[in-house]
Amino acid sequence: MPVPVPQFIKEETKIMGILTFAQLTIICVGGGIIIGLFFVLEPTFWVIIAVIGLPLTLLLAFGQIEGMPMYQIFPYLLRHLWVPKEYLWSKEKTVSQKEAITPKKITPEEKPEIKKEITEEAIEKIAQYLDQNNG
Repeated sequence: MPVPVPQFIKEETKIMGILTFAQLTIICVGGGIIIGLFFVLEPTFWVIIAVIGLPLTLLLAFGQIEGMPMYQIFPYLLRHLWVPKEYLWSKEKTVSQKEAITPKKITPEEKPEIKKEITEEAIEKIAQYLDQNNG
């Protein structure tokens, strides 16, 4: 007998119509803060804060970026802005084409000494090696 497999398990359950629990919580907290500020601030300051705060609350509750809700992206945004960045790799100074093409001039002091003396023993060893390898 086949067992039914649940589908859409990653989808959040709806509480009221189209609202999920997280969206309802965000709207209630944001609205509560705006209403609480109504009793504390002067009306002109409250209107300015409400005009800015209400759209931000709605954006946080209903906004999505590439299918991911803003309330899930927001902690990542805060972490990105707050935590210091750790760079593991940094680009080294690159050499321009002109520097790469121009040969470096070697001064007489920088030239390595080349040993020009070949001993009889060295010649005999080379001859034996060539004779053994038919070369």
